Amino acid sequence: MQLASAKIAIAGDVYNVVKKEGLTPAEIMLLKKIHGTEAITDIICDAEVDRTGVAELARLRNTYTARDEAGVYLIDKLFPEAFGSQLPQTFDQIGIDTQIVSQDIPDQEEEAKKVRRRKPEAVVSQVLEAIAE
Repeated sequence: MQLASAKIAIAGDVYNVVKKEGLTPAEIMLLKKIHGTEAITDIICDAEVDRTGVAELARLRNTYTARDEAGVYLIDKLFPEAFGSQLPQTFDQIGIDTQIVSQDIPDQEEEAKKVRRRKPEAVVSQVLEAIAE
């Protein structure tokens, strides 16, 4: 089974992004269901693991507890019990080209640098204006 790293925009929020490693194709499918189809980006296939579909399904059930509005676990909706032995083993099987980087997610470090680059005069004048009011 292939493994990948990817960036995940939590709940689709591009300013709340985490990088996760060791993701399987089935896990990426589940994360897209939880966070939105556009929330998983920069998928880079970087390893393989010898894991059966049944073992992967059990791992995902123990890791993810998200439910839909009716209280049904998303993992059970996406992968019914009978589907366990047939979980996707490669990213190609779920239509993901791991060589393509999808949308750009703002780099939080770059955003922080922009804030730090503001000229001191501009900050001082804003403070003085606020005091004068």
